[in-house]
Amino acid sequence: MGKNRSGGDYTSITEVVLNGTSYTKGTLYVKAEGNDQKATAWIGLKDAEWNESDVNAVLKELEKVAYRFGVKYYRDKIQVQIDEAQRALDATEKQQQRLVGQNKDLALRLNNNDQERLALEKSLENNKLENAALKVRLENNKKSQDSVAQASTRIKEVLNSHKERQRKVN
Repeated sequence: MGKNRSGGDYTSITEVVLNGTSYTKGTLYVKAEGNDQKATAWIGLKDAEWNESDVNAVLKELEKVAYRFGVKYYRDKIQVQIDEAQRALDATEKQQQRLVGQNKDLALRLNNNDQERLALEKSLENNKLENAALKVRLENNKKSQDSVAQASTRIKEVLNSHKERQRKVN
């Protein structure tokens, strides 16, 4: 815009160039202040310091500069909000993907758990059946042992009786 010189509350600009037009006479005065929440920008001139023919043209150009500054300021401010919203969206999408992956993992683990439970229930049922069959076989074995023991006792009696008879023969 020209040569800047700070002094006091304002910055003064001499040898002003606006939209490609150079103005050798006249000074612009600029002041900007603010913080993260609020900003103020002011730009102006003293009519007496300028050629009469240049004042209206310079004021129109200053209006355009102020307008472009305001538009850029608000675009930049909105862009910051867009960037923040995009980061938040990216974070939620990442979290969503993590939760989808976790859901798949949990569903797989649940399915594996159900299959293992069914296998264990089947094994338990088979074990119950085998247990019942073994108890029946054990009972039958005891009955067979008793029967064989009785038969053995009878055979011993017969054997003894035959031995006794044989002794009597001699």
